[in-house]
Amino acid sequence: VLKGEALEEAFAGFIIKDNQMMKSCCWEILKPQWNTIPQDYHEAAVKQYVKCVYDRAGSSKRVQLLFDMLEELVKYSLVSPKVVCECLLLCEGLSWKKEDLWCQTMHLIRRIIGGVDYKGVRDLLRIILERTATIPSCENVNTLAVVTSALKVVSYILDRNSCLLPSYFAVNEI
Repeated sequence: VLKGEALEEAFAGFIIKDNQMMKSCCWEILKPQWNTIPQDYHEAAVKQYVKCVYDRAGSSKRVQLLFDMLEELVKYSLVSPKVVCECLLLCEGLSWKKEDLWCQTMHLIRRIIGGVDYKGVRDLLRIILERTATIPSCENVNTLAVVTSALKVVSYILDRNSCLLPSYFAVNEI
């Protein structure tokens, strides 16, 4: 995936790229590889994958493609959504200073958190609030997108219609 992006950039005027085709091609490569990993090592594999995404994050499209692969793993129940969310939130590479990466991370969490049980959602809410608390209150308007993306996830968690977290858990956690 990472090499393919560089080739596409080099031959930008000559290659017609279809994002959906690229995503399905990458998924066809990742799925058999993932199935060779023993079940006990899935969490460690996700941690390494996430670390690689944060360390080598280049273009926004590349990060989006790599996050789409994580979402596919969750979609096909090859890894639990709680594990993916925890790995994303607890990775040292996640920083509010990397605005695009932070926003894409929160967007992915927002899309997959519905599959987590309520106790897991409570734990994830705590981690999100702790990570968001690292954003200095004296920062300028440039951090608005970072705060807004985290706010969307927290709002979704606390929304009664989404039924992710009972009210008494939310109140106690906050």
